[in-house]
Amino acid sequence: MIRRINTPVTLLNAVSGVTLSSKTSVEDFRHAHLYVQLAGATTTIKVKACDVETVDFSAASTVSNPWYYVDIIGLGDGATRVNGATGITATTGTSAKSYAINLDFAKWIAVDASVLSAGTVSVVLTAATNE
Repeated sequence: MIRRINTPVTLLNAVSGVTLSSKTSVEDFRHAHLYVQLAGATTTIKVKACDVETVDFSAASTVSNPWYYVDIIGLGDGATRVNGATGITATTGTSAKSYAINLDFAKWIAVDASVLSAGTVSVVLTAATNE
């Protein structure tokens, strides 16, 4: 079995305001990690996913535009489960952490820094699969 790893994709690069990343295809991958770097950030970061071909993550989730928030798991301790609807929250936090994303049947994901009132946020996605 060969392990195929994609080139890391920068979803957010030191953003300092409310930002939604571009959507990124993950349908060819089974596993994905997010590396989240906060620099003095007061923020909430959520991961959005969908399992349909066409989606607009900037619009509301509806029957014709179905997307959902995805739970993620902290890789530092393996026990920190982040509810997708709650997201990662920080108050003037400076840290760098990795998270595993639940990709079950997802075709696209995007990262939403829905609240960002101070500091900056960077997020990098790396995905892999076994063939």
